[in-house]
Amino acid sequence: GKHRSPSPNAMVDDGSESRKRKSEKESSKTSAKYSRSASRSPEVKKAKSSRRTWVRPDLKVRCIDKKYKDGRYYNEKVVVIDVVTNDSCDCKTEEGKILQDMRTDKLETVIPREMHSVVQIVGGDYSGELAQLVDKDKNKYRAYVRLLTSQKVVTKDYEDICSYTGRVEEYD
Repeated sequence: GKHRSPSPNAMVDDGSESRKRKSEKESSKTSAKYSRSASRSPEVKKAKSSRRTWVRPDLKVRCIDKKYKDGRYYNEKVVVIDVVTNDSCDCKTEEGKILQDMRTDKLETVIPREMHSVVQIVGGDYSGELAQLVDKDKNKYRAYVRLLTSQKVVTKDYEDICSYTGRVEEYD
């Protein structure tokens, strides 16, 4: 398959964060007020990782971590069984092997091949809702999904939906 570039959000975050850090350092020379805030910067970093991870139990995700277990699971699909912290989760391989402490930032959403497969919306509007895959626009990396609760069809980017393996309540 085609390699998707990392989500645009990720790139924006990195850029602005390193810029911010640099400007803090420069201005800490000039003003005492800034040097105080610079010394608080570890807190700022912590706050960033407390942005809830999109990873949730029962999602089928792709591992893109080349370092985890020497890259043995690189590009392999695994199912999330437990999200331990925002930064780590436990997953299960298709053979049923438990992989502990996988980094959530090294996981990518998996888009089901089959139409009508169930996905969970993991980003943007309707986040957390389950939906059915109606159609895919491969060129734009977008999918059309029908929300199970309201039957409304919405367009979502590939990075905002993920293959769902959990139990699905029947909505009639």
